[in-house]
Amino acid sequence: MVSSLFISYCRREAPFVDSFLKALEKRGFKVWLDYHVLVPGRPWEEQIYEGLKEAEVFLLVVSQESIASKNVKWEWEHAIALNKRIILIIFEAVKLPPELEQYEWIDLRGRFREGIKDLTRQLESPVPPKSAPPQSGFKVPLMVGLAIGVSAIVSLLSLLTIWTIYIPYYLFPLPYRIIKRDFNFFHVRNALLILPFFLVWTAVFLDPTVYSTAIFADITNKLFVIITLVAFVLLLLLYSPYMQRWGKPIASRPIFANPYNPKIQHPRQTIFTVDFAGQDIGYAETIIHCLIQYGHLYVGKNTVEAEQAEAVLVLISEFNGTTTFNPEEYVVYPILLQDTKAVNPDLGRIQWIDFRRGLKNLDKLAQLLPEPTRLLKALGIPPASNQTVLPWSIQILLAYFTVIASLAVGIWSIILLYILKSFSLGYLILVIPLVVVTLKIIFSITQSLITRKGLFISKFKLCLGFISLGVILFIPMFTPLINLALQEIRLVFAYSLLTMIYTFGIYLFLFASSSKATRRWFPS
Repeated sequence: MVSSLFISYCRREAPFVDSFLKALEKRGFKVWLDYHVLVPGRPWEEQIYEGLKEAEVFLLVVSQESIASKNVKWEWEHAIALNKRIILIIFEAVKLPPELEQYEWIDLRGRFREGIKDLTRQLESPVPPKSAPPQSGFKVPLMVGLAIGVSAIVSLLSLLTIWTIYIPYYLFPLPYRIIKRDFNFFHVRNALLILPFFLVWTAVFLDPTVYSTAIFADITNKLFVIITLVAFVLLLLLYSPYMQRWGKPIASRPIFANPYNPKIQHPRQTIFTVDFAGQDIGYAETIIHCLIQYGHLYVGKNTVEAEQAEAVLVLISEFNGTTTFNPEEYVVYPILLQDTKAVNPDLGRIQWIDFRRGLKNLDKLAQLLPEPTRLLKALGIPPASNQTVLPWSIQILLAYFTVIASLAVGIWSIILLYILKSFSLGYLILVIPLVVVTLKIIFSITQSLITRKGLFISKFKLCLGFISLGVILFIPMFTPLINLALQEIRLVFAYSLLTMIYTFGIYLFLFASSSKATRRWFPS
């Protein structure tokens, strides 16, 4: 029976490949997969070639990206030269190079578990392919098709909250984005969570007096229950293993390290250095301080002693995506602080340590630093970028500003409608700039919080943005227009709701912005 396998793939299919790897290991196969096996401190090409020679079967995950990849081509050409048994794992049906058309194949576009069983039987008892591998056509698992159908319903419902901008922006194109596998999991999840509440607010904003009637309120409440149920079903589908295998990294929920407590109080002393950008000094100082407390010896990255470092921690962020230390010569640990696309490809060949949600695993890093194999097994994750993962305090701030933005857009919409209805066109000179400035401030704040770049990326500047937003939102209340517009009970309700949320947000803002996670997140 075949025991050792080599998987060749492209990074875009990392979520699928990670599930594929676990399914094969569960069946007792020894699997060679670059980030799962490659050891820092040795040349990559040498290790890959050794893996190819030792493997009995070469599994090529076929997708548009992998067939176009030069690295993947290098691997399958060497597999052919070594006369390896090759099996094509069809993830996407694409035009194949003539050299690959003759080999065995397994179609995993539909039923994953059945496909793994077919592959296991094929490995145990090789059978010549009865037909050529599929090179065209579109096929999805049943659960993915169900997700597309449910998302189509949600897409139409999101139009009822078009005044929020945020919800329809992410939910209306969702069916198409699921088919393309590139929806933003983080924002789609958040939009689904707030969709039911904003649909009820839509009903209230339309006419609170009508909503107060028993019949209309009963209909709205039932609608709220139905929409909540549909949104919940779609969330379950998006979190399902089927959708996780289907999507690109941006459309997959992040994979975090397994809970593990090594309980090593006095690890062997290790000489280490930290390669980081100046903006990440808050993270670097915390990491260095913790490792020193466990007895490890720190040397500066620009010192002569750095050449003797037994471990190099590279802090990856928007400000640093590479390192001066060659990972083929040094034991390099890429530590992910935030999502970034500009990462050195060599750092993408090995597992990453994920600190995007915070530094809660820092003690484990310190305890396992002398043991690279155990360290990566305990804390390593697939090197999948292009995902939105934030510390809890930043997520709170982002959710708060998203709600404020949606309410603000609704209020301005009511005011603009009243201006047009009452022919008070002179007030357009006041209102339109306020709308533009409000949206600009909120957009800039949210982008700054996500990317750690921009105008509002310090506690002081964020406070100024928060205060400025409050002033702008409540300016209309002190104009003669509002004295007339207050006859619109929708506006009274909207401003009452906004005042309540904004007041509550002062305490929430102070709490979240004062946390250690937020202070580290702000670049120095």
